[in-house]
This record gives sequence, structure tokens and C-alpha cells, in this order.
Amino acid sequence: MTAVLEKALPNKFECGFYYGLKGTAQKKVEAQLQGNRVTLEQSGLMSASNYTFKAYITNGRNERCSQESTFSTDPDVPQVDPDVPQVDPDIPSTNPDEPETPPTEDPVTPPVVDPEEPTVELIDFADEGMKNACVAAFDIDYDGELSTAEASAVKDLSKLDLNGVYAVSFDEFRYFTSVESIPPAFFKNQVLVSITFPASLKTISSTAFEDCLGLTHIEIPSGVTEIGSWAFCRCSNIRTVSLPQTLETLAEQAFRACSKLESIELPDSMTELHSWMFYQCSSLSRITLPENLRIIHDGALASCYSLQEVTVPSGVLSIGYDAFADCEQLADVYMLPADPPLMGTTAFNDNSPYLKIHVPASSYDRYLSGTGWESYAQYLVCWEF
Repeated sequence: MTAVLEKALPNKFECGFYYGLKGTAQKKVEAQLQGNRVTLEQSGLMSASNYTFKAYITNGRNERCSQESTFSTDPDVPQVDPDVPQVDPDIPSTNPDEPETPPTEDPVTPPVVDPEEPTVELIDFADEGMKNACVAAFDIDYDGELSTAEASAVKDLSKLDLNGVYAVSFDEFRYFTSVESIPPAFFKNQVLVSITFPASLKTISSTAFEDCLGLTHIEIPSGVTEIGSWAFCRCSNIRTVSLPQTLETLAEQAFRACSKLESIELPDSMTELHSWMFYQCSSLSRITLPENLRIIHDGALASCYSLQEVTVPSGVLSIGYDAFADCEQLADVYMLPADPPLMGTTAFNDNSPYLKIHVPASSYDRYLSGTGWESYAQYLVCWEF
């Protein structure tokens, strides 16, 4: 058996043949490489039989094979290429002066093998600890590396054991394009400085990044619909957060005590500010509330000491207890609802004595008599909009 390579084969490749009785090339044997030819003399074959064979090359992870070819162990069957016109040896040549063509040294037409190594894109991890953890969990071919194909096949992160792993970076998370959910407490207490989420992500579960003190910026990809309770609680160095328009639920205390968070714009897909969502975000000076907001729950923006101004959208129906309490620099609250929302009596407690709650001029009397508003009558100011 012989195969011809299109170009020289690197030493890291192995080569050989599969062969078997006609139509069943299954037995695998290694062969020798001589120049650009792979050759093998195989003994112990059945006599007067037709065999099928094909050549292979492998780099240890992936394998390429040639097209199948055939040979016969019957000495009476001429070994010629079936695509080449045949000349019956029993019929003399029409030209008696033409010399007889000597038989070729290799009677079987050798298959051609492409020696190009199959393309495998390996992930270049910035953090060695995270690489080792991912390889231990998801390395299918046991080559000590993780390819983009192996990462994209992962749907569940539960096999990834981060106990004892203190990873600074996991931007390679973007290659895990089948992962839809980050489990509860999965990255809790990690020293992560940066992480890039896959586009497939839909849910960030409760406490997923709680106490990740190294994070400074979070960009949630489009497609995420839910961020669970305490998900980024006490991530005290986060300065900026980008939220997608697909986000529907930002659960209670999701960004509690993110003390360096300076500003945030909430997507219009959100209808509720859950309890204590931004409690103790002491650097938060600007927040854009969603147009479709209906409920501001208890303590949602309490102890946001740097918050100076907020506009409450027209569709808000209720404002909970302590919703804006202890916002000591809050000077102007612009109320867009024509009808006063139901309000907890401590919604604006312990705020600046200079607080002004601007209400529509046409609704001023209704605000004065609205549930919970009587406690803040002295702060109400008419305005036109």
C-alpha cells in the first residue's frame, strides 16, 4: 500500500493505513514515511481476495484520511488504475514494432492525502488558574488545552470548580456561547478584575458576583432578562454598569453597597425597582429611571448620599417606605405622574432640608391630599411640564 502526500509532512504527524476486505477498511496500521510517500508492506493477507484501503495522517487530536482505493491478492488479477484505459495482455499490440510497456513498480494507484493540520483554535487564557480550572472541567480531547469548540459545547457551568482558584480575569468566558445561566454564588468572593460575558447569556443568578471586590466595570450583554438578588452586592469598586434593553428583572439588593458606582441608566423594559436595589450606593449621583416603571419598592434608593436629582416617570403607581430615605444631597425630585402615587410615609426621611418635590401644577391639590404625601406637604412645589 502506498499513498502520496501533496507536500512534506511535519515530524509531529503520524501516518498509516486503514485496510480490510473490500468495502471494510477498518484495521489500522502505522506506516513509514519516505519523502512524500507513505508505504506499507502487509503480510498475512488472504489470498485471492479484494481489499480496500485508505491512508491517514494524525496530529494526535484530529485525523485526515484519503479516499479509498483497492488492491487484490489474486496474482491473476492485474493491479492497475481503473481510471486508466486497459490493454488486454493476451491481445498483441497493433504495432509489432512498438516496445512492450514495462509494468510499473507500484501497480496500485496511490491515494493523495492532504497533510494540512486541521484548524483547531485554542483559547489563550490570560489567567493560568482559570485556564487550569476550565481545562479540568471541559477538555474533551485531553490535550491539556481548551479550544473554542470545546468551550462552545458547554451548556452548564456546574462542572467548573473554582474552589481554591483566585482568578483575576475571565474575559475568555465569551467563548462559552451555549451558556445561558450563571449559577448562584458561582463567582462569589473571586478577585476578578474583568469578565466578558457570552452573547448567549440570559440569567445571572442570585449572589453570582457578591463581594467581587476587583470588578470595576460590568457590561451585561443583550439577551439577559434577569439579574438575581444580591448578584453584585458589595462589589465596592464597580464604577460603571451597562444594562441591556432586554433586562426585565433586577432583583432586590442586586447592586447594594456598590459604593463607587457613579451613574446608571435603567432600561425601559423594567417595571419595578425592587427593595434596597441600590441601597448604600454612596457615590451614585445620577440615575435614569425607566419610562415603564410602575413600582418603587422599599429602600430602593436609600442612602445614596450623592444623589442630587431624580425624575419619577409618569406611570409610577407607588413609592415604598424609605425609597429615597437618607439621600442627604437630594435637592430636586420631579414627579411626572398626574395622580400622586401611593407613598410610604418615610419615603423621603432624613433628606436635605432644602429638598423640593416638584409636582404638576394641575395636580398640586391631589398631591397634598394623596396617601403618604401629607408628611411632605412643605416640600411640594408646583411646576409646569
